[in-house]
Amino acid sequence: YRIRANISNQTSQNSNTITVTTSALNTPIALQADNVTATSFRARWKKMPVVTAYLLDVATDNGFENMLPGFNNKEITNASDTTFTVSNATVNKTYYYRIRVKQSNSFSEYSNTQSVLTSTLPQPTVLPPSNIQLTSFVANWTVMPEAISYKIDVATDALFQQMLPGYENAT
Repeated sequence: YRIRANISNQTSQNSNTITVTTSALNTPIALQADNVTATSFRARWKKMPVVTAYLLDVATDNGFENMLPGFNNKEITNASDTTFTVSNATVNKTYYYRIRVKQSNSFSEYSNTQSVLTSTLPQPTVLPPSNIQLTSFVANWTVMPEAISYKIDVATDALFQQMLPGYENAT
């Protein structure tokens, strides 16, 4: 920087020049994901001082060429947040995430990269039937939070070779 003095409409010559190098933003640290399910996971990172926002990248490759839609510099503006749940993930698939800090118009370097493998879809548990009648019954099972729908097979034999018409892979 340099300084000039102003006195009565007169400006002095420039002062000597001093070079100042400001410190860079600290690089954040991505932590291992938790709350991993078949279709989601929670990305985590260490809290950083002096943050306007965190920027989260999620991809299906560790080079971040194939970004998850909506997760290329996903801005997390609550600076006290150190987690973000990534939903609509694919079952049994590896994802990669990294984080960086935004402070005003400055950005940190990217954090380390974390990988997370979503779990396989657990199988539902069949419960005893209810409302058993001569020609019908109500099938029951445990609810799976990740499931969008269910498919049911009904057969007249234990090996499921004699399927009841309309009840093979029925939704």
